[in-house]
Amino acid sequence: MASSRPVPIGRPATDAAAHRRIVALHAPLASGFRPRYISESAWLRPGTIFAGTQRLLIAGNLVHRSWPVRVAIESTSWDQMKVYGTMQASGVPNTEKKTGITTFWEGMAIIDFHKIPWKTGKWSASEQIDTLYWGKLPPFESIQVKTEDGVTYKKILVEEVCRTHILMRWKEIAFIQPSEEAGLTIAGFYYVSLRRDDGAIEAFYYDPASTPYQSLVLSPLKSQDGGLSFSEYSFR
Repeated sequence: MASSRPVPIGRPATDAAAHRRIVALHAPLASGFRPRYISESAWLRPGTIFAGTQRLLIAGNLVHRSWPVRVAIESTSWDQMKVYGTMQASGVPNTEKKTGITTFWEGMAIIDFHKIPWKTGKWSASEQIDTLYWGKLPPFESIQVKTEDGVTYKKILVEEVCRTHILMRWKEIAFIQPSEEAGLTIAGFYYVSLRRDDGAIEAFYYDPASTPYQSLVLSPLKSQDGGLSFSEYSFR
């Protein structure tokens, strides 16, 4: 979610190496190629809660403003590569609602680059936007691929991404609380990267009508006994 009143800010720096890795995804793959690592993840088990902040970034990736966010996974269908959840936020800048705001979202998990492509193809997101936003997320800024052959480069890149991360797009589809928008918009969506080893999430919100480069940083919420906390909501 974001304020429907954009804040004019600068454009964060772009990592040239990460940009090259994303551009490489345009290269064709060998016929019949499927990544070896297409496993499910316990971090997306229904009931898991993540907590962190959403931030407005200015030039140089400096934090301009931030507010707390809490995300709960409500249901997951690995057959359909779909994830559903709720998002709670408070103190979103430039809105009429200062108390808690809750939305319901649905997501598509790009765990094999086959059933669900990395290209968005909707919500006003062009290939250029996809390239820019995916390139700001892990693992693209850190993967090392030592080959100059375009097809081999993409094959290794896709396998490494699938082994270490799950990429998703989260689209908020309804306000739960409050029922009205109150100066907010859910017209955009999140580019999401979940790290498999510890459940850390990094994301960017994209909506051409909202302030650009809003980052979302979340971690799994642990209970007092050291286990994972679970959601209080239930959707059927």
